[in-house]
Amino acid sequence: MRRQISIPAPTWPLLRGLLPFHRNRLVPDVVAGITLAALGIPEVMGYTKIAGTPLVTGLYTLLLPIVAFAVLGGSRHLVVAADSATAGLLVYRFEADLFYANANLFMQQILHLVSATEQPIRAVVLDASGIDNIDYTAAKMLLELRNELARRNIAFSTVATFEGVRDDLQRYGLADDHAYATVDAALTALRQT
Repeated sequence: MRRQISIPAPTWPLLRGLLPFHRNRLVPDVVAGITLAALGIPEVMGYTKIAGTPLVTGLYTLLLPIVAFAVLGGSRHLVVAADSATAGLLVYRFEADLFYANANLFMQQILHLVSATEQPIRAVVLDASGIDNIDYTAAKMLLELRNELARRNIAFSTVATFEGVRDDLQRYGLADDHAYATVDAALTALRQT
């Protein structure tokens, strides 16, 4: 007598993005794939150009997530691709105290990054979580930088996790409604503008 073994159905969502597959849907699915590629490839190539990264990066941001999601995902209706939400945003992290000796270098670096991009920057976020102190000279430089960026129609926001730096920014008039607790909070706010 043969013994029957029942194998439970896998609970891992392997291939749920592709299954069930029906032969009568093959032609429409191929046409839809070609159409999406015709739209998606130029779009992600444009985003990589805006970001200043190699163009092949755009192909990776389009193809790899789609393949990974087709194999591991659980929905046929999720869009997985590059996004323009962060295009034009520059996040700059400085890993030293800001004071009279490095204030000009700091300002020159940010203005150089803003000027060196092929596509316009619409906002600069200073990630000051690596800064423990800002002296008076550096605070004046930050005010000058904010004014120069505003002259170029570029928003300036700050992120400070250290309480002393938040106090310094507030004392020098730099902790207005564009000061955030995290980079994610800053980027979320700037994406909505």
